[in-house]
Amino acid sequence: MMQQGITDAGITLQDAMSGSHMWGLGAVQDLNGEITVMDSIVFLAHPISGQEAAVYQSSPSADTRVALLVLAEVEAWTSYPIDRDINSQAHLEAWVAAKAEQIGWSAQRVLPFRVIGKTSHLQLHVIDGERLEDAGNSHQDHLATAIERVWKNTETELFGFRSLHHKTVFTHHDTTIHVHGVTADNSSGHLDEVSFKAGACQLLLPQ
Repeated sequence: MMQQGITDAGITLQDAMSGSHMWGLGAVQDLNGEITVMDSIVFLAHPISGQEAAVYQSSPSADTRVALLVLAEVEAWTSYPIDRDINSQAHLEAWVAAKAEQIGWSAQRVLPFRVIGKTSHLQLHVIDGERLEDAGNSHQDHLATAIERVWKNTETELFGFRSLHHKTVFTHHDTTIHVHGVTADNSSGHLDEVSFKAGACQLLLPQ
């Protein structure tokens, strides 16, 4: 598994996407949207200026530049059933940590992970850098100025990273995970909340 982090706005998505099975997440230059990478397919979510809406695309231009991009190249995954109800992102964080420990994944290593299945409740946001200019730069400021959307009972794929050593780098100060989601209609964004029933989703970890 190869992994890299990019925080240079001079880097384009095309420059960064060097592998054949790339997975990742990040933000567009000037914080004007969210980037989600699923097996080298890039999903972008941009805010629509002046509106409570976002536009989604899965074929970004080659010159799209990044503010932050964390990538891993993972060729094969092992699937584990999630056999209990997950009622929040914090609950998901704890379950991922427990499963990683169970399979012997060192807590000192960054862990890429996926969750696939039908979520009961899903909330994603798309950051709007134009609104953020008049606010602060904390996680709460991001949420207050972001465009949010909620889905009920939808097929979802989540991708994220877990790390104990990157708080305020690519996770927020109060969590060890950073997760993005893509829905069945190819909408995408940064995960705020999620819940699903036992057996409705699978956790996938690198082989």
